[in-house]
Amino acid sequence: MSGVKHVPGGGPTAVPWWWPLRRARRGVMAVLLFPGFCGGGDTPAPATPAAPTPVPTTLLVNPSEVQVAERATRQLKATLLDQFGQPVKDATIVWGSSNPLVVQVSDTGSVLGVQRGQTVVWARAATLLQTVPVTVVAPLAVSMSWSLLPLDSISPPPTDPATACVYRLTAVVTGGAPGDSATWAPSAIDYLDSTGKLTTVELDSTQMLDRFATLVMRTGDTLSTYPLRVTDGARSGIVYRVRYNVGAQARSERVPITCAKAAEPPASDTVPRLPIQPRRQP
Repeated sequence: MSGVKHVPGGGPTAVPWWWPLRRARRGVMAVLLFPGFCGGGDTPAPATPAAPTPVPTTLLVNPSEVQVAERATRQLKATLLDQFGQPVKDATIVWGSSNPLVVQVSDTGSVLGVQRGQTVVWARAATLLQTVPVTVVAPLAVSMSWSLLPLDSISPPPTDPATACVYRLTAVVTGGAPGDSATWAPSAIDYLDSTGKLTTVELDSTQMLDRFATLVMRTGDTLSTYPLRVTDGARSGIVYRVRYNVGAQARSERVPITCAKAAEPPASDTVPRLPIQPRRQP
């Protein structure tokens, strides 16, 4: 079957029956290869779902238990987490103490020990509450003592045994919370010379380190010096003014040293006794 095709300037020309199908096939191919020209590119892309809003679900406080000395501080840190385990930004934390007479807490979570005892510090954020038990203990303290030693404990021994003496200082550290420490500070020795004039010998931190072999003391420590001789020229009134620091607090203790030995009791009773006379019968 054929159609008729008119050619300009000429007569009709026979057209094959498949000629219209060829044009239709070209239109189908254009739609498949270039959908944008046919309105296919106007379809909107699917919308991205919105991220879920963070919701506070967990409140963490570190450390979970605190021991603090009187007049000392410890820092607590609170972290608020959302349902994904991520920190909540700009979270508001409210702090409080169940007994301000024992423990006080600042707006930033700094805990101050007021007096010995036990209580609870709490942190609140949104609808969440977390508590921390707090124990207040006695402050760290250093007690000093001294003891006389034989003169030959030091070499060379003192040249004037009548007035010189050899001694040892001992420091015992008690109280305080874990991690507390004390540090030796420059100290001094006061004494009276042979004319009765008060004289002071200053001891810097290096000399205190040399005497006790350490500058830092922790609770439970017992430290002793090597044998020490009395300063040349000292005759009486020897007093150690030992200074040390516990945190930001400066403390001191006076240690009087007596070189004279105590008088020994008499070996026997030397008071004469009269003989007892037998009583005569009338």
